Amino acid sequence: MSILEKMSLKGRVALVTGGSRGLGLQIAEGLGEVGASLVISSRTPHELEQAAAHLRSRDIQVHTVQGDIRRAEDARRWMEEIRRVHGRLDILVNNAAILMNLPAEQMSPEDFSRVVDTNLGGPFNVSQAAARAFFIPQRDGRIINVSAVGGLMTIHSEGWRATAYSAAKAGLNHMTRTLAIEWAAHNIRVNCVCPGVFPTRMSAEPIAQAGEAFAQGTPLKRLGNEQDLKGICVLFASDASSYITGQVISVDGGMSV
Repeated sequence: MSILEKMSLKGRVALVTGGSRGLGLQIAEGLGEVGASLVISSRTPHELEQAAAHLRSRDIQVHTVQGDIRRAEDARRWMEEIRRVHGRLDILVNNAAILMNLPAEQMSPEDFSRVVDTNLGGPFNVSQAAARAFFIPQRDGRIINVSAVGGLMTIHSEGWRATAYSAAKAGLNHMTRTLAIEWAAHNIRVNCVCPGVFPTRMSAEPIAQAGEAFAQGTPLKRLGNEQDLKGICVLFASDASSYITGQVISVDGGMSV
């Protein structure tokens, strides 16, 4: 089998949480471009409809599911829907996240819990549901967690005040490693990507305050673009990475080094 054949995702089904916009839509687009059938989730129905229309305009097969990753029952319901529509799931991308860019002294306990429950608890809920419903029984699965460079290092900037977000993403990095060890016996590969600063709706406020500083603090002297996450996610989702698990890879233009 050639490397191009190993990179193909034809016949595979991928769920991308938070796939209706931003980095999630970029990743979904990349997986679809190499043949995957997509399921994308969001809490917001109209954003799901817009994203699905965009993907279908690119001849990518897509189904949508609505709900909140903080609710384990929503994750289980998605698996039932995926079984009804596709009969299988091969790839899970845990992308959905929230950012509250607040000074720590201004963050309420409810704010902190909401960020951690979404950015760390949510990926666990969906990973567990996918493993139980599909990956463990079929003895195959690929999980890609979308973390952040802020989970690897402390970002010092007047435009960045994200204690809960950074703490949750650091936890997601370590959960990647521990799940990779635990689920290796089921041939489930678990890897993680840590994007640097990408222009999205979620990052608009910090970029407005310190976008030039972020770019200048990156060896490649730019922010991430609409193509930069596709390659690594396709690699992790495909057979080309069959001997890679438990890895946390930065896609940050060199910021973390």
